[in-house]
Amino acid sequence: MKPIVEAYSSEKVENEQKEAKDVIKDQEIVDNITLEDDLAKTNLQRHEAWEQHMREFVPDDMLNFMVPGGAAIVFHETINH
Repeated sequence: MKPIVEAYSSEKVENEQKEAKDVIKDQEIVDNITLEDDLAKTNLQRHEAWEQHMREFVPDDMLNFMVPGGAAIVFHETINH
């Protein structure tokens, strides 16, 4: 399956850049240290955290994007728990 590549107008690029800046400035979005980033955690602690928080995880529900080389895509999803 070939990825769909669309031509970007300068207006569309400007709009996407503005959206990206808005997301970066959004104070409600918090960057967290992931378990992989936390070098103080052991593999057992990572496994226990996975079991605790991801027990309903369904790999088939994952979302994937095909991004052509040299392209940039802005994706923002609001998750309400």
